[in-house]
Amino acid sequence: ALGPAVELVKKGNLQYMGFDHLAELTMAILQRQKKRDPRAGFIPDLIPWMEAIVPLAATNGVRLITNGGGANPEQAVEEVLKLPAVAKSGWKVGMVLGDDVTDLVRRMHEEGHTFPNLDTGETDIGTILSRMVGANAYLGSEGIVDLLAQGADLVITGRNTDNSLFLAPLMHEFGWRYGRDTDRIAAGIVVGHIIECTCMCMGGASNFWADVPQPWNIGFPIAEVREDGEAVITKLPDAGGMVNAWTVKEHL
Repeated sequence: ALGPAVELVKKGNLQYMGFDHLAELTMAILQRQKKRDPRAGFIPDLIPWMEAIVPLAATNGVRLITNGGGANPEQAVEEVLKLPAVAKSGWKVGMVLGDDVTDLVRRMHEEGHTFPNLDTGETDIGTILSRMVGANAYLGSEGIVDLLAQGADLVITGRNTDNSLFLAPLMHEFGWRYGRDTDRIAAGIVVGHIIECTCMCMGGASNFWADVPQPWNIGFPIAEVREDGEAVITKLPDAGGMVNAWTVKEHL
């Protein structure tokens, strides 16, 4: 839903907003779309969403990070850059690539790598290779952190880990580094997983559904994170839904 995101950008006093659009089935669908049309393969909602949110975000100083590039981040960036709102804002748009390893898997198989199935015990991916829709690696936060350091106002990625969209701003702002700030990064990963599914940590899938105020007007969460990794999960005062220890635990 676009409405709660717009409300957050308007009233949330945010520094960053993340948009998690992807799931495993989504990637398969987007890969098929791209095979039919080289200009497709990204999340179509990305265009109207950015058209609506970029002007507000530019005014309020909110930087945006989205994995809406899906299976075709290049085309997504090209289409976003055509939007008058983006051109008018003067924003820097960054792109993270490298998750699509479809050609790499095929090439490595030709070189003798078998890629055994860890679930079924099947020894060689060659038995299904002709029917493989696509192969994607889950990238971490590194690319997003680099782009934020270069001044990107909007970062568009393909298949990153869901939490990386929310962890990357924390690593950038606080200077957290892999191999040094392990506990803080772990806390940031937890925060990302709590808020990535938006209203789900606000009672959107709670066992106490009958107690959730205004479920028809349920909002999106806000994470207020400290440099030591401690965080408060909250929401806009006038947004429906509820945030308490139980709803957060349920989602986690």
